[in-house]
Amino acid sequence: MSLHKKIGLLLLSCLALFILFLSGCEDPYGQVGGADKTETIDTSIAGITEPWRGIWYSHYGQRRLDGYTIGRWSEIKTLLGNKLALFPDFDPASPHLYDDYEIADDDYFIFYDDTVYETTPGDGGNGGWEGLITRYIGIVRALNIFNDDPKAGAVIIEYLEGCFPQWSTDVLLMPLPFFGIYYRVINADCIQMANAVDLAALAANKRYYTETATLAEAIAKNSVENEGEFIAWGVVIPQDREKAPPPLRYTPGTYTGSAISYGGPLVLSVAFSADAITGVTITEHHDTIGRLAVQSALEQIPATIVKQQRLDVDVVSGATITSRRIMDAVKDCVLQAGGN
Repeated sequence: MSLHKKIGLLLLSCLALFILFLSGCEDPYGQVGGADKTETIDTSIAGITEPWRGIWYSHYGQRRLDGYTIGRWSEIKTLLGNKLALFPDFDPASPHLYDDYEIADDDYFIFYDDTVYETTPGDGGNGGWEGLITRYIGIVRALNIFNDDPKAGAVIIEYLEGCFPQWSTDVLLMPLPFFGIYYRVINADCIQMANAVDLAALAANKRYYTETATLAEAIAKNSVENEGEFIAWGVVIPQDREKAPPPLRYTPGTYTGSAISYGGPLVLSVAFSADAITGVTITEHHDTIGRLAVQSALEQIPATIVKQQRLDVDVVSGATITSRRIMDAVKDCVLQAGGN
């Protein structure tokens, strides 16, 4: 075998070993081949995003930069306060998405606040980098997890109708509804989040935000770390926790409660969001004396409890015992849900 052939084989062997070495190296910020795991809104999103609830801002010296407000729908309205007025086409009493998913009180939402270069809290800054109106509100629909570590990955959101960003001051670009945000959790009071950018499109002066038409496309597009390498490199300034939300009043869910009335067991179910009683349904009762008054109590007491969000409501005349047993059974459910 000639010397040239021996050198060629040696080089090929070295190249093969180098490729094997690279394939065994794990990038700490994600896999080039894609996310290791995707959690959807129907799986374990809540357990991952629950510690993120609150208001977060990054800072540059004394300047306040990009911020994220994260919380359940039942509390995001309170956290945002008058900032909802920034979205004149949005009706918070009737929120809608672009697909047919129905919003629940315990779903998680992200509000991106583009108060770039805000010098003091509340002064509004200049409305965003170079005047761009980039703030938005979106529901968390999925999470891409890198390297089986829930502390690093991509959040997939869907914009609320009327709450999408305007990425350009020259042309109003109606965005596609799904979008990715790369994230890394540094500690309990510091996270690092950044809107996903197509760096190649950015360099070519094209539309560079990685919005997609469907949830599946968004999951696929934001499944690798190359668009989010700037997070790994530390270019994105981390966001510090500025304000924690109030503790949850209830553990969301539906609970069954009961009380013994004069006719026998009275059984009902109560549905809870994180901060409210959302429904009371009587499923069993045996009270028959004063039938009309009892029927009024069965209808009015649950409705009043939901409306007034308290247990000590007025009883129905002629059905005092039934009224009180309904309140007792609802109290049983409140205690199960962690309320008081």
